[in-house]
Amino acid sequence: MILPWTILCVGTVNLSARSCPTPRLEPKPIILGFAGWTLPLTSYHGSAVEQIIDRLRAEGASAEIYPPNDWPTVAERLTNHADADRPIVLLGFSMGAAAAIHVAQKLGAVGIPVRNIVMVEAWNPEPIPANVAAATHFYSTRFAGLIRPGPGNEGLVENIDLNGQIPEIETASHVAMSQMALVQDLVIDKAGVRDDKDQAGTTVAAKSRSLCRDATVAPRRRTPPAPKR
Repeated sequence: MILPWTILCVGTVNLSARSCPTPRLEPKPIILGFAGWTLPLTSYHGSAVEQIIDRLRAEGASAEIYPPNDWPTVAERLTNHADADRPIVLLGFSMGAAAAIHVAQKLGAVGIPVRNIVMVEAWNPEPIPANVAAATHFYSTRFAGLIRPGPGNEGLVENIDLNGQIPEIETASHVAMSQMALVQDLVIDKAGVRDDKDQAGTTVAAKSRSLCRDATVAPRRRTPPAPKR
C-alpha cells in the first residue's frame, strides 16, 4: 500500500530517526450507509448497500448500515456523539440517498462537516448542503434524480452516468445496476478507504478517475449582482 504522504529529510549524512517527524495519519472515517426502500421498512437485508458495507468491513473500515427511515436517529446520534477527529462519509442507494442528504443537512445545522456523500440511483434528492465537501452520484436509469449543490456549497457535486461505461448496465433495472460488482467498486473507491486492483491489474481508483472526467458537474445558481444606484 502506498501511504498518502511523502517524507523528505534534509541535513547531514547521518540522519537519526528524529530527523523526520512522525507523520500524522488521518483517522479512519465513520462510514454510514442507507439502503433503499424495502419491505418491511425496517429491513435492509440483501440490499446493495449491505453488500457494500460488508465489503468495507472486510477491508477493516468502520462501517454501519441502516434502513432509510432511520436517518433521524442516526443524525441525532452523530450530532450528540460525533468524533471531531474522524471524517464522516455517507452512502445511499435510491431512497437511502435521500436519507443520507437529510443526515448531512442535520449535521450542517450544528456545524459538523461531512467529507463525502456517495450515492447510487438517488431518489428525489434534495440539494447538497454547504457542509458537504464532495458528493458523487452514480446513475444509469431514468428513475434517478440528479443531485445539485445547495446554497453555500462550494464543494464538488457531480453526477456520473454509467451508461456505456459498464457492460450491460443499459439494460439493468434500478435495483439490478446497484448489485453490479463494478458499480459497488466505484462506490467503495469514492468512499476513500482503499486502492486495490481488479483482475486486469488496473486500479479501481484509476477507473473512477476516468469516469469522473466524463462526469456532469452540477450547475450552481449564482445570485445576480444588485443593481447600482
